[in-house]
This record gives sequence, C-alpha cells and structure tokens, in this order.
Amino acid sequence: MKKRKVGILLYDYVDILDFAGPAEVLSLTTNLKAEQTLTLYRKKLLPTRPFDVLTLTETGESINTHSGVKIEPQFGINNCPKLIF
Repeated sequence: MKKRKVGILLYDYVDILDFAGPAEVLSLTTNLKAEQTLTLYRKKLLPTRPFDVLTLTETGESINTHSGVKIEPQFGINNCPKLIF
C-alpha cells in the first residue's frame, strides 16, 4: 500500500489539541491489528503505517499557539510535498 502524505495547516494562535490530536491519530493508524499493538509500544513508528503526517504554515515560519507555545513547521505552503485531498 502506498503511504499517503497528509498536511496539517498551522496558524497563529491555533489550539495545540486542534492539530496534535489529529496528528497522533493519523500517525498511529495501522493496516493490521497486530501492527496496532506494536505501534503503541515502540519508540519509533513502523514504516508500514499508511499516513505520513506533515506540518505546514502559510510561509514556513514558526507560529505561536493560543497558549504561547512556539511551533516550528516542517514546510510552508509553497515548498511542501504533494498532499492527498
């Protein structure tokens, strides 16, 4: 199965749970029940997981969350890899 790239768009004053929750769910998604158990107890995620989760902002620069935590995105809109829609 081909791994799909999923981007989570971050913006100033976003609530951390609004992007961290979905990122965790997608990152821990597996194709098989046996993989699910292994994924939960490993320090590194399995390479067979179906989604590669990326963070991006409009410009690629860091943003501040609602609670003041600074987040450094992986990409900006103009330099991110092709994502699924």
